[in-house]
Amino acid sequence: MELLFQTLWTTMVIACGWFCFEGSRFDRTPMRFLAFIAIGICVLHGAHELHRLADALQGYPIETETGWEIWIPITLVFVKYFHVVRLNAG
Repeated sequence: MELLFQTLWTTMVIACGWFCFEGSRFDRTPMRFLAFIAIGICVLHGAHELHRLADALQGYPIETETGWEIWIPITLVFVKYFHVVRLNAG
């Protein structure tokens, strides 16, 4: 069960980076700068989560500590960019 949660968490972090990237392309406000910071956070944090997922797949125990910086892109996705990307996708 822990492996499933780690997989879902890793997928969510990478998806948040993608939503911030796609949403910032349509954004013409000063919040765009914050979106680029969030993209950097998601790239670095996503790489770390992929490494933790690889460790979990090899049988090592899963660490559950997560930094507070990941809440910046998650908040941006749900407050600002999810509906922008969803409406402009097709």
